[in-house]
Amino acid sequence: MKLTVTNAALEKLQDKLVDGVDVYLDFIDGDSPGYEGAISCTLAVAYRLLIVSTDKKLKAFDLYQTKVESNMGNIGIKESSIRYLEEEMTLDFNASLFRFQLKGNSGILSENVLIESM
Repeated sequence: MKLTVTNAALEKLQDKLVDGVDVYLDFIDGDSPGYEGAISCTLAVAYRLLIVSTDKKLKAFDLYQTKVESNMGNIGIKESSIRYLEEEMTLDFNASLFRFQLKGNSGILSENVLIESM
């Protein structure tokens, strides 16, 4: 599994991607660390890109043992989220909508990927 982060997305993320952070692509499914939003049954798939300082990592992040190769290093994911992902994906920044989008060969996988630093 591979994720390509576009130059547009990297430009928006560059100030957050510093030494001493781990990155996780979090499928919001009810066991996501630090998520305070409502969880409901829906057909929409929601993701967050978590940028976590390695000195703040909690036991909850042990869920992200599966790694996705990317052009910004390995990104942790929960094994349970694999079924919603594709082998080749792109994280892009849509400037007209001012949001990050996760895309695969089949189209848009997530319309609005939230970016959270912890």
